[in-house]
Amino acid sequence: MTNRTRAIALLSLLIGFCVCALAAEDWTRFRGPNGTGVSSETNLPTDFGPDKSVVWKTVLPPGHSSPVLSRTRIFVTAHDGDKKSGKLLVIALDRKTGKELWRREVPRAKTGRLENVNGPASASPVTDGENVFAYFQDFGLISFNAAGKERWRLPIEAPNIFYGYGASPILVDDKVILPVDQDGGAYLALGEMDKELPRIVGGNLDRAITRLEAGLKIAPHNLELKLALAEAYKEDGRKEDARRQLQEILSRPVSVSRAKAESHVQEKARKLLGKL
Repeated sequence: MTNRTRAIALLSLLIGFCVCALAAEDWTRFRGPNGTGVSSETNLPTDFGPDKSVVWKTVLPPGHSSPVLSRTRIFVTAHDGDKKSGKLLVIALDRKTGKELWRREVPRAKTGRLENVNGPASASPVTDGENVFAYFQDFGLISFNAAGKERWRLPIEAPNIFYGYGASPILVDDKVILPVDQDGGAYLALGEMDKELPRIVGGNLDRAITRLEAGLKIAPHNLELKLALAEAYKEDGRKEDARRQLQEILSRPVSVSRAKAESHVQEKARKLLGKL
């Protein structure tokens, strides 16, 4: 079964059996709300097929990830074209009709290792019911709201994994947690992000600074990343380095496409600079 056929079949199954009614249980992360893969829904059909018990079908680009569901949306990650060079995508569908609501391309800043059986869109997204959070090993973490507007992004260096990345982010309280079980230094806290403004927290501080500096080499103008690095420098006692990052944030004009998000970053930077 191809990735595309698999995606259509899986979405058809979900929609046809437990998603059509808006009151049905949300499936907000990989393997469901509690990670067990077990739904609390009852009276579901046991007999189904390509043309039986299907409410709708939607053709999707390939990807190994699973769809996640809020009350009104279905979110899924995918890639368009060749695994090593194709576009990375986050897609939102209407939960009731299957209509594609929006499709957003995520920058492919680098190329991580991929075994033949893996792909660049293997991590399932996670949703808090309104916003969606997605991870791609060739970019990092990114968040969109229900309408498809980007909320924030955080480039992360590609993990060192022989088969390529396959785990999925989860939400715990107000944090997005991404496990990275890689060769030469596995860690859990890399993806723990404040949902309103991402920053790397926890774990070894030197390693966090190294990861942030590596991320800035990939995306040197990313203001969220600069703020995260400034905070890490401050925590490490490197006040001059922190000031330099904060001053760079405040001196850069905000981009039109990300004016609200970058203005929020500059406000945070201004407050942090006042404390140094």
